[in-house]
Amino acid sequence: MKLCKYCNTLMMSEYETNAQNSHRYKGFHTCPKCGAVCDDEVLENKKDKPILKERWYNPSTKEFE
Repeated sequence: MKLCKYCNTLMMSEYETNAQNSHRYKGFHTCPKCGAVCDDEVLENKKDKPILKERWYNPSTKEFE
């Protein structure tokens, strides 16, 4: 579950597992309200899920940050 950083709405998410490392996931999240997109890579361990990489598409400027 991910919240949009621009409008604070719950985003629709899709995940892909990395075949070589089953604890590493690629996520693609879209905001149904403002149209923002988040592309991230997450490493899951027993305690938490740290984000390794993350980039956001700002619908106002139409650019990735």
